[in-house]
Amino acid sequence: MSFTLTKKEALEIQAKQIEHYVSVYGEGVRQAVADATTADELADDVGYDVVTINRHIPRGGAIEALIPAKVEAERRYREGLAQLLGGEG
Repeated sequence: MSFTLTKKEALEIQAKQIEHYVSVYGEGVRQAVADATTADELADDVGYDVVTINRHIPRGGAIEALIPAKVEAERRYREGLAQLLGGEG
């Protein structure tokens, strides 16, 4: 069984998530996500598999990866964890 979403459904999810990330990281998130979104390449009212949707409409972790402050915080976290566990970082 394949999980599908329409462009509209994915954009609705994305919009809610953008609001969350904007509240934490600021307005710059909107432009970063807009620049990475290519929803215009998808037809309306068609159910697409999640892999196709993910290529065109960033959500969740894909949005986080577009936020420099979030990426840097994750890098520092992994580095600190590696040091605690005895690794090189």
